Amino acid sequence: MRVDAGQFSGRRPLLRQLASGCDSFRFHRIPIESTVAPASISAAFLPPDSALAALIAQLDWASTPLGPIDQWPQHLCCAVGIVLHSPKPIALLWGEAGIMIYNDAYAVVAGGRHPACLGQPLREAWPEVSEFNDRLMKTVLAGKPQSFEDHEFTFLRNGSPESVWLTLDYSPVPDAAGGFAGVMATVTETTGKVMAERELRKANQTLEARIEERTRALVEAEDALRQAQKMEAIGQLTGGIAHDFNNLLGTLKVSFELLELRMRSGDTQQAQRYVTVGKETVERAASLTQRLLAFSRRQTLDPRRIELRPRLAQFEELVRRSVGPSIAVQFNVPADLWPVRADSAQLENALLNLCINARDAMQPGGGSLTVTGNNCSFPHDASTPIGNAPGDYVCLEVRDTGCGMDAQTKAHATEPFFTTKPLGQGTGLGLSMVYGFARQSGGQMRIESELGQGTTVSIYMPRIDGDSNDTEAAVGQRNPTSDTAAFSAPRSARVLLIEDEAPLRALLQEELVAAGYEVTAAADGREGLACLDDGPNNDLQILITDVGLPGGMNGRQVADVMRLRKPDLKVLFITGYAAGAAVGNGLLEPGMEVMTKPFELGEFKRRIARMLDT
Repeated sequence: MRVDAGQFSGRRPLLRQLASGCDSFRFHRIPIESTVAPASISAAFLPPDSALAALIAQLDWASTPLGPIDQWPQHLCCAVGIVLHSPKPIALLWGEAGIMIYNDAYAVVAGGRHPACLGQPLREAWPEVSEFNDRLMKTVLAGKPQSFEDHEFTFLRNGSPESVWLTLDYSPVPDAAGGFAGVMATVTETTGKVMAERELRKANQTLEARIEERTRALVEAEDALRQAQKMEAIGQLTGGIAHDFNNLLGTLKVSFELLELRMRSGDTQQAQRYVTVGKETVERAASLTQRLLAFSRRQTLDPRRIELRPRLAQFEELVRRSVGPSIAVQFNVPADLWPVRADSAQLENALLNLCINARDAMQPGGGSLTVTGNNCSFPHDASTPIGNAPGDYVCLEVRDTGCGMDAQTKAHATEPFFTTKPLGQGTGLGLSMVYGFARQSGGQMRIESELGQGTTVSIYMPRIDGDSNDTEAAVGQRNPTSDTAAFSAPRSARVLLIEDEAPLRALLQEELVAAGYEVTAAADGREGLACLDDGPNNDLQILITDVGLPGGMNGRQVADVMRLRKPDLKVLFITGYAAGAAVGNGLLEPGMEVMTKPFELGEFKRRIARMLDT
C-alpha cells in the first residue's frame, strides 16, 4: 500500500489532517507503473523530529502481532500519530496483548526498559505488574476508562526493587468495526511529588508536635508564674499576718494563764470572761487562716453568688494589714450593693493585687487608698462606656493617690509580664490576672490614671438577679440546719473517728463518748480500715475523718473504700483546709458533709446527730 503523494504538498498538511481527525484520511491504490515517487506510509504519520518515530520506522514490525507497518489499519496509524505528537508521556497498548508503542516523553518514564520494550507485549515489558495490567487491559478494552492518582508500584530499577508512584489515565481506542482495538495510557511519574508531600507532612507533624510541646510548656510556665505571683503577694503580706497571729497567740496565752491563776485561787467568777476572749480569738485566727487558704490555693474555683457588702467588710481587715500604717484605707460600700456571680477567692485575689499595686505606687511617702462599690445601669438603647452589653453592673473601684501612669505605661498595663517594678519585685501578671478575672466573670476592667495624679482601677461585674442556691455558704454543705436546732444522739450509735492530731482526737473522742456514742478512734486511714473489720464495728453508722491523713490514704479515699462495703455509711469530713479544696471543690456525695477546723463542739455534735437522724 502506498500513499498518494499528490494528495498532499508535504508532510505537515498530513500531520495537521491527522491531528484534526482521521475520518478524512483517505488512501488510494497506485499502479506500479505510476510515476509517483514511492513513499512508505511511515513517512506520512511519523513526525520527522521524534526519536521514537525513527525507532518505530526502523523496527521490524512484521515479527510482531501488528504486522508490517505499511499494512497497519487506518485507526492504528491515527492513534500512533496522536501519541507521537503529544508532549505528555503516552503509551499505546494495542490488542489484548498490549503491544507497546509510545512517545519520547514515555521513554523517560520507561527508563532502562527503553528501547527494548518498544513493540513488546505489556506483560513482557512490565513483568512486575503483570497482574495489575492484565486486569486493567481487560476492563478498558471492554470500554471502561480507568484512572489512578499517585498509585504506588514496585519496579525493578538498576537491578533492585524500588517504590514508584504514578498517576495513570487509560482510555479505550475504537476500531473501524465499532469495537475497541487498544488502550491509550497517559502515565506521569509522581514519585518526587509524593515523597515531597510525605516529607512536608512529616515536617508539619514534627512542627505541630513542637508547637504542642511548647504551648504546653508555656501554659505550665504561665500557671507557675501565676502561682508565683500569688506567693509573691502572700510574701508581701507575711509581715502583717505574722504580726496579727502573734497578737492572737499572745491574747490566747494571756487568757489561759489568767484562767489558770484564777482557778488556782478559787476565783471562778472571771473564768467565763477569759474563756470568751479565748474563743473569740480563735474565731478571728480561723477567719484569717481560711481567707489565706482560699487566696493561695491553686485550683480554679466555681463562681457563686456573692453578697458583696459582707464579703468586702471581711476583706477590709486584710487590706489594712497588707498596705501598712502609712496608708489611710477607706471602704465605701453602700448597703444596697447588688450581688454578683463570681469566684470569691479570685475576687479577693484581684482586689488584693490592686491594693498592693496601689500601696507600691504610694511608696515611700504613703497616701490614701479608697475601695468603693457602686451600682451602675447602662440603658439598653445605648452603648456602654466599658464596651460590654447594656444592663446592670456592680462597679468595684480601687483608687490611690500614688504616682500614676503615663499614656505608654497605661497602654501596656494589662499585658502579661509587663511591669514597672524593679527586677525581682514583680512578675508583671497582677493586672493581667485582674483583667482576666473580670472578663471571665462576664465584665470588664477599666484603668484611669494620669502621671502624678494617682490611679483608679474599676472592675465591672454583671448583676445577678433573684435568689441563688449556690452561695458561698452552701459549699460543702447539704440541707443546712439552724445552729440552734437541737438533736439527741441516737442510742448505741457507733462512730469511727480518724484524726492524726492526738490531742484533738482524744478530746473529740471524750466529748462523743460523753454524748452517748460508742466511739472507735484511729490515727490514720489504714488503722481506720482495720477497725472496720472488728466485730463491734460491723454496725458502724458514721465515719468522722480528717482529710489530710498520714500513711498514704487521705480521708476521702478512706471514705470511698468504706462505702464500697457499707454504701449507707454517713461521712463527716473535718479539715483544716478550705472546705471546697479539701474534698474536691465541694463535690460531696449524698450522706457526706464537711466541717472546717476550728469548729464549736456544740455545732459538731449537732451536725453528727442531724446526719444520723436523716
